Amino acid sequence: MTEAPLPPKIAPPYKVKAKERADLLFDYAVLNPKWTVDDIQAHFGWSRPQVNGAIRYMRETFADSSINLICTPNGQRNRWLYELVGTYDDSKEYVKYRVGDAESRLLVIESVTHSAMNASDMRTTTGKKAKLIYETLHYLRSQLEAMDDSVL
Repeated sequence: MTEAPLPPKIAPPYKVKAKERADLLFDYAVLNPKWTVDDIQAHFGWSRPQVNGAIRYMRETFADSSINLICTPNGQRNRWLYELVGTYDDSKEYVKYRVGDAESRLLVIESVTHSAMNASDMRTTTGKKAKLIYETLHYLRSQLEAMDDSVL
């Protein structure tokens, strides 16, 4: 899948720190418009957790910019394609998917923390955290649902 020149390989994978991996991955993504996790593993010799860590670090770094590292389906049973984009229009479908995914995860976390809150001693740190998380997510989800209702 690689067509453009590749950034050089540097130190052995186990000696490369997360930020360095993210920097190398960014260089790779600039030179290679679309790629898979397998492409990165083959090129750099990184493990799957190392690739995922670099992807996460890149996305956290881009939080204050319009740059986004999106991934899109690549056919049934194939690895998703990653792509570096610089505008909201280029990432609109991915962002919509991720917002839906986040809402689904919030519901699960709200349910689990509600159960944990009910089952735990509310005097413990864990019980207090469960209550705070539950109450915060319950409020957040009610606000998100109100947005959905206002669109109808």
